[in-house]
Amino acid sequence: MILQWKATSLRHFTGDTRFRSSHELQDPFLARLKTNITRPVAFFTREPIVIFIGLYLTLIYVLVFTFLDGFTYIFVDTYGFSPGLRGTAFLAIALGAILNTMTAPLFRRNYLKRLEKAQEALDGDESETGRTIEPEIRLLPALISAPLFPISLFWLGWTNYASITPWSDLIAACLFGFSLMGIFASSYQYVMDSYETYSASALSSITFLRYMVAGGMVIADMPMYKGIGVHWTLTLMGCLSLMLVPVPFLFWRYGCKIRAKSEFATSCE
Repeated sequence: MILQWKATSLRHFTGDTRFRSSHELQDPFLARLKTNITRPVAFFTREPIVIFIGLYLTLIYVLVFTFLDGFTYIFVDTYGFSPGLRGTAFLAIALGAILNTMTAPLFRRNYLKRLEKAQEALDGDESETGRTIEPEIRLLPALISAPLFPISLFWLGWTNYASITPWSDLIAACLFGFSLMGIFASSYQYVMDSYETYSASALSSITFLRYMVAGGMVIADMPMYKGIGVHWTLTLMGCLSLMLVPVPFLFWRYGCKIRAKSEFATSCE
């Protein structure tokens, strides 16, 4: 806006209409609004990365919402936790997320090393432009976290007995938070690196569907815990999450080919 005011002032004092800010050179507001509203829909109907990553994260979030709503049955009914103590049990998930965040510098260092090697491979060709490292490298945390996600659910489901210390369930919840953070952060980084300029539209497509579907699970998850119990509910969730484990591995293996068929994603080097 400051540059626009400056351009307006220069046009006024010089009489030269060629002074224009980049903001003034954009499409009209209604045209930009139409693009910003319709593009996420187009992404989720035509972009394979957005479709499959979106469905993957949506199913993960369905499991998350179902898992969180079960804390009353997991800790109060089984171990007799008070409402206040039940609330503190959520700290186990937060601790897991923090521990995962602490691993970020390791993956960052690995990324920079790979980037440095890729740049060296250019042999100093300054005319070379574009990406020098593939977005799939961002999926490394997900490759580790994806198998840990069903393990945490099975662990919690099969050890939720009053005869077993609640610390076992709390450690499982910590592992749940660790794997959840790894999957989400890694998937988001992969989408952003894959689409770069269009990453906001890609992420909005994924986020909208995820919350719409996962929010509806709040209606169904309570009857599940009441009807089939904690053990079978978490076992069912573990089986569903086990089916999702191959997703990041498939993108790691075939991501380049998938991006090659995209209109908006970065091309393979």
